[in-house]
Amino acid sequence: MRRNDSLTSRSSTKRWRLIVLVFFIALLLFFALVAISSLNLANALMKNDIEPIPPYATNAFKMYEPVSFFSGPEQITLNGWLIHAEKPLRGTIIVAHHQGSNRLPHGMDTARLYQKLSQRGFQIIAFDFRHSGESYGDTSTFGYEESEDLLTVMRWATKKVGDSPLILYGIGSGTTAIMRALYQMRRQMLPGIPETHILPNDTGEKEESVTLSEKDPSNQENKDEASKRQQEEIRKLYERVGGLILDTPARGSGAFIRADAQANMNRAFFWLPSTVPYIARFSLRAYPEDDFYTLLTITPLPVMIVSHDEDSRLKYSESRVMIDERLRLHPDRTLFYEAPGKGFLTAYLQNPAAYENALFNYLDRWFLK
Repeated sequence: MRRNDSLTSRSSTKRWRLIVLVFFIALLLFFALVAISSLNLANALMKNDIEPIPPYATNAFKMYEPVSFFSGPEQITLNGWLIHAEKPLRGTIIVAHHQGSNRLPHGMDTARLYQKLSQRGFQIIAFDFRHSGESYGDTSTFGYEESEDLLTVMRWATKKVGDSPLILYGIGSGTTAIMRALYQMRRQMLPGIPETHILPNDTGEKEESVTLSEKDPSNQENKDEASKRQQEEIRKLYERVGGLILDTPARGSGAFIRADAQANMNRAFFWLPSTVPYIARFSLRAYPEDDFYTLLTITPLPVMIVSHDEDSRLKYSESRVMIDERLRLHPDRTLFYEAPGKGFLTAYLQNPAAYENALFNYLDRWFLK
């Protein structure tokens, strides 16, 4: 009897061990599936197919010239156009396009919009972010590293196109590149914060960025002088920004990554909208999760915001709650154009005339003729 009880006990123990082993194997396989599927989708989203520039797009412009910049530590070549103003200059509009798009974010209709802006006295710098259009680079990053591209172009503009105010015009993830660039400048202007990042070289020539402190680390006077000059340069660049045009802004790049993951995933892989933004951030430079809610809602700059009555891809908490707070805090410095119905980045194509009317009202109010 005791022998039978012992055999039964051993058999039961083996079964439980087997069940536990199978459970842990299944758990490991699930985590492996999560990791592999997340890596694959993040890689696919950031190495997306490049949308080419139509060769006849420039036929709409009377005066323009091709321009190039070198961005970031890798000195990535960015290409674009400087479209000259046909009337006395009122401002310089720098266009920051959405992930997977290019310097013509609304297709060929964008060329006609640029022409109308030029006729009203605005010059436009329309360029392709890294891994977009005719620019180089292996990866596009939903605004994370595109902020370096934008800073490069901004610094070039302050040296090459006169003293006009800079108007930053972002579409989709281009809005997060703008907000990140502004945040980086604000952070570097604050006293007491170590200056560990040199803004990208944008002179059009590849050269080594060597500070005085690197030449002589022991010379504290040279280090302080270099830091002061850098802070002054950043302050002047920041003060040149005269306004923001934000078409479908979100609180951070993660919102756009989640939206693209949701649109491109198999429904069975329900975890991807949560895991892909995390993988994307840490595959770059281990960026912290961003949230530009406060930066946008308190900025004293005049802002035009474009949104849909119902966004078909961004959650209310990721976009509209920030817009509503901006309107509450600064109704006198905010122009809001809300496209009727449901959509995502289609407000201009849906009704170009209404969109342009709102845009020109904003520009005429804050950038006088």
